[in-house]
Amino acid sequence: VDLLDQIVEMDGPDKIDQLFARRMDALHQEYSDRMDNLSLPEKVEVLSSIRDREGYMAEADTDSEEAFILIEHHCPIYEIARRFPQACHYEQELFTRTLRADVQRDEHKITGDTRCRYVIKAS
Repeated sequence: VDLLDQIVEMDGPDKIDQLFARRMDALHQEYSDRMDNLSLPEKVEVLSSIRDREGYMAEADTDSEEAFILIEHHCPIYEIARRFPQACHYEQELFTRTLRADVQRDEHKITGDTRCRYVIKAS
């Protein structure tokens, strides 16, 4: 967080958005490479597995035949997200682009919820 604050001091707040956008693009490529030709439910499962390995304590579930759920019980970037909430925006955008689906967050750790929960529906 201190390092990001120093980047803001040196180069302004737009540099943080550039940094998050660049990271999102790299992760999108990495995640997408693992999901080629998969159905939406399979993609959600793969994303859950990836995020779990990254420390998010993630799990996938089904809400209905048309909606899928991704839950992240832990957030390794929680302090960064509290200081720079746009990190969460880029994360949601990453999921939307990678899954090629409508992704809505209905629980959010930085707003006081105990986890982040995403509802995922085919676009």
